[in-house]
Amino acid sequence: MLKRLIFGLMMVLLGAFLIACSPQVETVEEAAPVVETDSEAEEVVVVVEDEVAQVVEVAEEEAAEPEAVEDEMEEEMTAEGGEAIYMVSAADSTVSWLGSKPVGNSHTGVIDISEGELTLADGALVAGSFVIDMTTIASTDGAPPRLTEHLNSDDFFGTATFPTASLVINSAESLGGDQYAVMGDLTIKEITNPIEFTATASEADGVVNATADIVFDRAMYDVQFGSGSFFQDLGDDLIADEIEITVELVAMHGNAEMMEEASMSEDTMEAGGEGLYTVSAADSTVSWLGSKPVGNSHTGVIDIAEGELTLADGALVAGSFVIDMTTIASTDGAPPRLTEHLNSDDFFGTATFPTASLVINSAESLGGDQYAVMGDLTIKEITNPIEFTATASEADGVVNATADIVFDRAMYDVQFGSGSFFQDLGDDLIADEIEITVELVAQK
Repeated sequence: MLKRLIFGLMMVLLGAFLIACSPQVETVEEAAPVVETDSEAEEVVVVVEDEVAQVVEVAEEEAAEPEAVEDEMEEEMTAEGGEAIYMVSAADSTVSWLGSKPVGNSHTGVIDISEGELTLADGALVAGSFVIDMTTIASTDGAPPRLTEHLNSDDFFGTATFPTASLVINSAESLGGDQYAVMGDLTIKEITNPIEFTATASEADGVVNATADIVFDRAMYDVQFGSGSFFQDLGDDLIADEIEITVELVAMHGNAEMMEEASMSEDTMEAGGEGLYTVSAADSTVSWLGSKPVGNSHTGVIDIAEGELTLADGALVAGSFVIDMTTIASTDGAPPRLTEHLNSDDFFGTATFPTASLVINSAESLGGDQYAVMGDLTIKEITNPIEFTATASEADGVVNATADIVFDRAMYDVQFGSGSFFQDLGDDLIADEIEITVELVAQK
C-alpha cells in the first residue's frame, strides 16, 4: 500500500515536471506542438490524480478492514431482536453428579464439558446447548478406580460407544430475577428425552454465569445396572434410577481464541476471582488418635494422595483431598501387629478400600483465617456429612490449611471393639470417636 501511494505521488510530480518543462522543450519546434504537448501533459496529470485518488481510496478501505471484520464478527454473534450468543468456556465450566442407593452409600463425581453456547435476548436467557464428554466421568469421593471403570462400561454409560451426551435448551421462561423455568432435550447413549428444570443465568461484562440442578431418570436412557426398572429383588444391590447433576456454565461473548486468552488470564489472576491450588502430598499430613474410654490410646499418621483447594478473593470456598489408607501407621512405638490390624477387615479393610476422601462443600468465614466447614467424609465407600472448623491462609501463592476433625467410625462400618456393634466388651471397648488432624499445603 505504501509503495502504491509513493508511486502515485511520483506520477503527480512527473506530470508537474512535464508541464514545467514542455514550453522550453517545444520552443525549438512549432507553436502548434507546444499546445498539443500542454494538453497531453494535462491529461497525464488528470490520469495521475485519478490514480492517486484510487490509491487513497483503497488505502482507506484497507485501513477500515479490521473495524469491518470486528463489526462482522459482532453481527455474527448478535442476532435480530437483540439476541447475543455466548460461547461456553469448557475450561471454566463443570458438571458434577451424585448417584446413590435408596438405602446406603452414595457416590459423587465430575464430567467435563466439551463445548456449548448460550443465547440471551436483552440480557435474558432464551436458548442454548452444551456437549458433555462422557469419557471423562470420574468420582471425587475417594472411590477405588474400579468405580470409574464400571461407569464407563456397557453396564452404565458405555462411553466407548457413546462418548458424548448433550443438553439442548428449547425455551427458558423467566421466573423473576435470574431464575428461569427451562424446557429442553437431554440425550444420553443417543436416546433423547424431554426434561424440565430450574436454572439461573446472569450476564456481566460480557460473561454469562449459568447454573442448574437437574435430576434425570437413568432408566429412560438404558442405563440398566442395579436398576429396579430392569431387575427385581436386587436387595442391597439396588441403585436409585434418579441421578442428580449440577451444571455450572461460564460463557463469553467472543470467539474461541478470545475465550482461551480470558481463561489464561483468570488462571494467572487471583484477585477478584477464584484460584485453584493443588495439594502437595509430600508436604501435607493426616495424624490420628484412637483411644479406649478407659486405658491406653494410640497415635499415628496417614499419607495424603492428592487434593485441591479453591479460594475466592483469598477466602476458602471449596476443596477435596484423598487419603491413602494403605499407609496408615502408628507413631507411638506400638508393635507392628497394630498396623496390620488397622489394615485388616476388622478396621479399615484397606485391601478392599484403599482410599478415603473428604470433600469441602462450603466454608463460612468465622473471621480471620477461621472457617466453619461443611463437607462429606467417605470411608470404606460410605459417605456421611461432616462439620468442623478449619483455618486457611494464603501467601505468595501457597495455601496452608489445618483442621481438627472428629468422626464416628461406627458410621463407616469400622466395627472392631465398637460398642455400637457389640455389647459387654469390658476392657476391649474402643471409643467410636477417632480424632484426626489434617495439615494441607497447596500451591498454584
